Amino acid sequence: MKRGETILVVDDETTIADGLRLTLEAEGYAVRTAGTVRAALAAAREVEADAAIVDLMLPDGDGLGLTRELKRRSPALEVIIITAYGSVRRAMEATRGAGAFYILEKPFDPDELVGLVRAALDHRKLVAENTSLRRRLAEQTADSEILGSAPGIQRVMETIGAVADTDANVLIVGESGTGKELIANALHEGSRRRDGPWIKINCAARPKEL
Repeated sequence: MKRGETILVVDDETTIADGLRLTLEAEGYAVRTAGTVRAALAAAREVEADAAIVDLMLPDGDGLGLTRELKRRSPALEVIIITAYGSVRRAMEATRGAGAFYILEKPFDPDELVGLVRAALDHRKLVAENTSLRRRLAEQTADSEILGSAPGIQRVMETIGAVADTDANVLIVGESGTGKELIANALHEGSRRRDGPWIKINCAARPKEL
């Protein structure tokens, strides 16, 4: 089954790189391999990888520096560092400073690696969805600001400021089109819960049984 995602494999040991390529291709991924930092950066310019598997020790550099550069070019890229026994402590720097998704010690079970690749890709999608949601919420908030200097509007804004940061339940009443939703949004943005979701429910569209 072809999945559509592309995986960049960087390892100077041909047998390992080819083995990873065959394993991942069998799972439906497109795979690009490289044996050096230079070749990996060239491959990254040619294809947009969704995840990368990077050996910690490479002939012309190390996996940490490569991971940082790959993440600088493509922040959404998820990187799995693979390392031989004895260099795990150094590889721990990858998750803190270089932004790697996971560190896997050689030798490893191919099934474990496939599972990690899936988890990394799921994480990438989740981050992308969260970023998109936050952008839409920001746009929605910008489009929902209450504007006006009339005394009535000012009194409404004063009331919003007084109750927004409390835990009180607020009932907003008014004819259709008078701005009830704008006030609800302003209450949310002025509260401690502003970083959480603001969920709108159309009560008229809900089944009577609920």
